[in-house]
Amino acid sequence: VFKCLWKNGRKPAVAAGEEEEGRVVAVKKLRVRTITTAWFVEFLQEISILQQLRHKNIVSIEGAYLRPLCIVLE
Repeated sequence: VFKCLWKNGRKPAVAAGEEEEGRVVAVKKLRVRTITTAWFVEFLQEISILQQLRHKNIVSIEGAYLRPLCIVLE
């Protein structure tokens, strides 16, 4: 999981030094050498579950990327 800066809906950049315009998010990146069908299905299931959850104690999903496989969380 990485701390990143979300800028105007564009792909998050790893936050370093002074913060620019935007907001801080967490990016969960899947670290595998080869993406198998099983890994991809798990990735999609996690996104699906996160989209359905709404609670003050659970972080919400902001977005997801396929290259590399990662999930952007509040």
